[in-house]
Amino acid sequence: MSLERALGYLKIACVALSLAALGAGWGRAIAQVEQRVPIKAVPRASCGSGDTVETVQGETTLAERFATGPAKIFNCNLELVGQYKGQGSGWGWSGTNKCAYVTQYRSVGSPKLTTPGTLVLDVSNVSTPKLVTILDSPAMDNVNESMAISPDNKLLVGNNIATNGETSFPVEVYDISDCRNPKLLTSQVMPNNLRFHGAVFSADSKLLFGAACDCALYPQPYVDGSAVFAIDMSDPAHPKELARWVSDNENWMTHWISINKSGTRAYVTLQQFSPGPKKDGTLIFDISDFKSGKANPQFHLVGKLFWDDTRDGEGNNYFSRDGRDYLVYTDFLGGTSMGAGATPFAPTCIPGRATWGYPHVIDVTDAANPVTVSRLALEVDLPERCQQVVHDPVGIFGYGPAMCDTDNIGSARLLACGSMEAGLRVFDIRDPHAPKEVAYFKPAATRGEVLAASAQTVTKQNPNKTADAVVLPHFRDGGRQILFNAMDNGFMVVRFEDEFIKNNPGLFVAQ
Repeated sequence: MSLERALGYLKIACVALSLAALGAGWGRAIAQVEQRVPIKAVPRASCGSGDTVETVQGETTLAERFATGPAKIFNCNLELVGQYKGQGSGWGWSGTNKCAYVTQYRSVGSPKLTTPGTLVLDVSNVSTPKLVTILDSPAMDNVNESMAISPDNKLLVGNNIATNGETSFPVEVYDISDCRNPKLLTSQVMPNNLRFHGAVFSADSKLLFGAACDCALYPQPYVDGSAVFAIDMSDPAHPKELARWVSDNENWMTHWISINKSGTRAYVTLQQFSPGPKKDGTLIFDISDFKSGKANPQFHLVGKLFWDDTRDGEGNNYFSRDGRDYLVYTDFLGGTSMGAGATPFAPTCIPGRATWGYPHVIDVTDAANPVTVSRLALEVDLPERCQQVVHDPVGIFGYGPAMCDTDNIGSARLLACGSMEAGLRVFDIRDPHAPKEVAYFKPAATRGEVLAASAQTVTKQNPNKTADAVVLPHFRDGGRQILFNAMDNGFMVVRFEDEFIKNNPGLFVAQ
């Protein structure tokens, strides 16, 4: 048994969660913070002979950033298939097998977009993504990460999340039965001016679960603060909120949500904005009331887990493997760094603390007693490398991971994470307790080129962008292809190299 696994099981036995804290007053009675363990990097990928390999796992070194000649793509077992650069891309995208809906970043102080809105790309041929139209309705004009598509690929939902000085935040629903020609069904401000980041549909497409965002980043008033909510989508032209769970601790922000395959559990990321030492964590809710159609359905908090080694929680993804349930949770920052987007930029290195954030793999099979079973740290995240790497990035959130995706929610083999300036990172998670990296792709830097739709334009540091930032990967073609946003390079598609597929048949769904 590995040390990591042994410590995880020890935590289950020794750290008792207060049942009283799982109901009202949870914010005032936070469960004990998970025991911190020594940080180790996951095993490096073995790259192909023709790949351009990075020097330090995850890092683009200063020498690599400022090398003479054109900026390089760094790749390992992945090759570029297709790209739509446009004016760059923002934090979010969502899509079907034929279409991709790609955000363009808008914020106060950013360059003015000549064509604002969400791009509709035809990706039926991934080698040549084509722009079909632009959704410039009030929500889709500034939708950021909030888009969600129904499992039957008939509905697209998005929410204006207020980065451009807005004071009302309409939620919009589009009919995408013809994905190249979306039809707006409704654009409305929900009760209490609801705005959200993460949202996900139920398996039958009749419910939308989301995590409402209220924090210092978005100062406009939202009456109830951060919340978890459920919306009835059975009549998509008239969405109706069914229930809401509100934190009683104003220092916590709910940010992202995912649900399990059976639709009985919801997993929510939390960020802490209070002064003092930061703790991130996840909440686990029983949502069986909604699945069963119970009158007056409610969210029932049944589990939680907190830690203080990484912070600024961003996304989470549920998956199952070998009969157990897991959650991948991403934090942007480590316990010490303020991040490249901070003002003033004054990172510190404290012995034993991670430099950047990394994904946590959490066993949530026992919802009342979730336990971290592995940490997908890269060499760039290790405390002993802090002084070496902390000043590298020039964009926001440095090398921290934003979002991840699994190739198959029911029997996951591969995990892909958009890790900002560390690029796209791919892991073999067939043993969730002992993941290993198998591939990466880091798009070429655009240096001083200004792209109006790129979220990298909000950097508060050197405008000479020496690495691009990758977010929101999604698998396609049985895990062989990965689609993602690269903020300065737009929408990109990569595929595993033939040699890697041939040598690793167990990683891919048979064709």
